[in-house]
Amino acid sequence: MNFREIRDGLKMRVPSIDENDLLETSALFRGEFDYRLALLVGEQSGVRGEGSVSRSVVRASLTGSAFSYLDVADTAIRDSDLSNASFEKITARRVEFQGCRMTGWRGVFEVASDVAFIDCRLDYSTLEFRRASGTVLFKECQLGETSIRGSLDGSFFAECDLSGVDFEASSAARCDLSTSRLSGARGLSSLRGARISHDQIFLAAETVLAECGIEVID
Repeated sequence: MNFREIRDGLKMRVPSIDENDLLETSALFRGEFDYRLALLVGEQSGVRGEGSVSRSVVRASLTGSAFSYLDVADTAIRDSDLSNASFEKITARRVEFQGCRMTGWRGVFEVASDVAFIDCRLDYSTLEFRRASGTVLFKECQLGETSIRGSLDGSFFAECDLSGVDFEASSAARCDLSTSRLSGARGLSSLRGARISHDQIFLAAETVLAECGIEVID
């Protein structure tokens, strides 16, 4: 099992993939699919499908695609375009999105266990985590005007731009926002149990007070 160091000794599991074992395959995500030990490449914009992917790497254009069900394990999705795509009923275990363009993406995670978004553009997206375990990591991501809902327990937002993000958390114990930009973020009052830095206190306090309908005057 491989691990990524997050901070201060905290680690998360990463996809268990040996790329030397992968067979390069033209991705076909239309209809029902089941891929294992594959390097999936190609143009798949606008497809409709459902299925599973395991111990694989995806490098594909999936703009405007729609998956009604997706089971993903030990898989890396790299340098792919998922803009305006909709992924419903995702079960994700040890999954990594890296260097992806995901503007306007909709992702509904029934289960998210050790899922990482690294250097991704997620502006104007909608993310929902119905059940999370392990760690959900956002690192160096752009999340402007994104809606993030559901269970955020143990999630990390490391050096992300959260400008205008709308949080609607059902739980957020140990959710760490301490290294990210919070300017204009909304719904901070739903993040009970989250962690911020001392430098973020004033901005966060102003936002929470405004959400509670409390006016601060000179």
